[in-house]
Amino acid sequence: MTSPKTVLQVRNSVLYGGVETTMLGWLDNIDTRRFSCPVALFKNARDTETAFKSPLVSHGHTVHELPWAPGKSIPKAINHLADLIRETNAVLLHTHDWRSDIIGYYAARKAGIPIMTTIYVWFRKPLKILLYELLDTLHIRRFDMVTAVCEATRKQTISRGVNARRTQVVISGMDHRRDPGPVDKLAVRKRFGIQPDEIAFVYTARFYPEKAHGNLVEAFAQSLKNHRHKKLLLLGTGPLEASMRAKIKTLGIADHVIMPGFVDDVPVVLKAMDVMVHPSLAEGISLAIYEGMLMGLPVIGTNVDGTPEVVKPGETGWIVPVRDSRALSAAMDIATDRPDLRKAYGANAKRLIKTRYSLDMAGNTLQDVYDHVISNAG
Repeated sequence: MTSPKTVLQVRNSVLYGGVETTMLGWLDNIDTRRFSCPVALFKNARDTETAFKSPLVSHGHTVHELPWAPGKSIPKAINHLADLIRETNAVLLHTHDWRSDIIGYYAARKAGIPIMTTIYVWFRKPLKILLYELLDTLHIRRFDMVTAVCEATRKQTISRGVNARRTQVVISGMDHRRDPGPVDKLAVRKRFGIQPDEIAFVYTARFYPEKAHGNLVEAFAQSLKNHRHKKLLLLGTGPLEASMRAKIKTLGIADHVIMPGFVDDVPVVLKAMDVMVHPSLAEGISLAIYEGMLMGLPVIGTNVDGTPEVVKPGETGWIVPVRDSRALSAAMDIATDRPDLRKAYGANAKRLIKTRYSLDMAGNTLQDVYDHVISNAG
């Protein structure tokens, strides 16, 4: 029997977000007869990597530590990673962010194995991030393979000078087992003070600038002028949470916006809502959108990156321009007034995720990419 090939994963994790959720989903679905996938995490100040390390360990994955803070020594990190490649007998290095790409490139070349990365999104701003991404681009042009979580991100990667023949889409994928089945919608809505006859909009996202919560609450305030019988549920936490509460109060819509923070039964909550909104400024394809669609919700999204690949106007939801609060408000008005569209779009959304964006499909594609890169190394 052939032993599984080791593909060493590298990630600089500063919080548990979409990238971590994607990676954990992929790793949980790897065929262990084909591949072994230990994970190397950079050791950061304040131990931010532990938010990802804990679920990895609890899911049975091996986790290694890469030195970084304090000191931030690039040569030390490269040497340590090269040694780890040899110790684990890795035949491929798979990196997942700009720091891992750069350190990983030199470590992989030093250890004599191929390297690939996954691009989740190109932010392109602010200036500090832009400079990091430009430096990253110079390195990934030399990678053996560059995957992207959606076609839009793949095309953006090619436009940066990466050889198209060494790029491929590997979707994040959604685990169908997250669907809890029938839920007591009235009971769930009651938890959040949402009446049975109110239209409930929901947004699942951490409170970060690129998630554009400010645009959303401005649009919702405008939409409330046309239809008062609705609520907006904002699921998540983050550094902008306090300022968003203040903005909501200033807009005079505090009675219509619920901010419960972190909830541990997101799929159940989503199934009790009516419409998902996702006004982000930068996104490969959000796993939150995948999940909302799997739960049967129509989606109002922005025309950014890969979102229009799944949020299809007239089929699974509505697409509006980025930062356009007026257009977002108008879409919310239509969703409020058209229960027939909500029902039809929600059913289409669930069907699309089940047939084309499953985690099983993502896992199989990723493993085929591993086989291809390993077989064609050099």
